[in-house]
Amino acid sequence: MSLWDNFGDALFAGGRRLSFLISRRFWGISPNMKDPILLIDIICDVYDNPKYLPREDGTTFCNLAAQDICHAYGCNDFDGKDADQIYNFVRNSPNWKVQGMHDVQILANVGTLIFAVIPSVVLRQAHGHICVVRPGKLKDSGKWGLCPSVMNIGAENFIGRAKRGPLTGLPCGVNESFVPIPEFFAYVQSL
Repeated sequence: MSLWDNFGDALFAGGRRLSFLISRRFWGISPNMKDPILLIDIICDVYDNPKYLPREDGTTFCNLAAQDICHAYGCNDFDGKDADQIYNFVRNSPNWKVQGMHDVQILANVGTLIFAVIPSVVLRQAHGHICVVRPGKLKDSGKWGLCPSVMNIGAENFIGRAKRGPLTGLPCGVNESFVPIPEFFAYVQSL
C-alpha cells in the first residue's frame, strides 16, 4: 500500500480528523505502544477537535475526550462512561494502576498514558472530571508545588496556559484542572 493509499483512506474515513487517522496509520498504534511523540500527537488532535468545546448550556466533554485518547491506544475501557463511572472503573480494573502525582510527569514523558480523575462527590459538583497528563515539564503550582502538565477538556479547555482566572496566560498544569488533588491512573499496557 502506498502513501497515497493511506492518505485516501484517511480522507474518506467519515468524520474523523485527517491528521489523527494519518498518524494512526503511519505510527502503527498498538495497545502496548509507548511513544511520547505519538502521545502528544494524539492529545493535540483531540484538543484541536471543536466537538470538545464547552457548550453555552454548560455541557462539557472531558469523558469523551478521554475515551478518544484511549481508543488511540487500543483501549475501550471508557466507552459509554461519564467521569464518575470512569473513576469507579479505573480504581477497580487491573488495566489501570494508581500512580503518585510526583511520578506521572516522568511516565508521560516516555509515552505512558495517564489520566487525572476525581469523582463528583469529592468535587461537590454534579459530575466528576478527568484529564490526560501530557508529555512536558512540571508546572509550578502555588497550592501544590510542582505538578504535571495536562491537556484539559471541560469548562476551560487548555493544553499549556490558563485562559481565564488568576493564572490567565501563565503556564499551568493539573492544578488548573482541579481544586482538590486528583488521583492518577496509568494504563498498564503503556507502562
